Amino acid sequence: MHRGDPAAAADLLDEALAVARESDVGFHLFDRIHGARIAAAGDPAAAGDPAVALARVEEAERAVRSPLETCPGCRITLAVPAAIASARAGDRRRASCSGSRGRARRSTSRG
Repeated sequence: MHRGDPAAAADLLDEALAVARESDVGFHLFDRIHGARIAAAGDPAAAGDPAVALARVEEAERAVRSPLETCPGCRITLAVPAAIASARAGDRRRASCSGSRGRARRSTSRG
């Protein structure tokens, strides 16, 4: 990620998450930032750890829970990295559910 420096990338993503929490458009950003955190943690090219990536998936699941914290169009930016990280970590149930959680959230956000 960030110029080959995973630690710097993690710091920037943590900072981005803090900024998104204060932003009026944060609901567009949460999925994207959490997705990037998951991808960075599990990136095999950067000696990523599947267990760390799976922990990031769990963090994202706790953090992005309601329609106010997600955008249906942006949801894929979290669902895909979460499914990949879950599969790499051997959690097939979570990997297969990543897409269905996105669909369920879309239906609840429309009222």
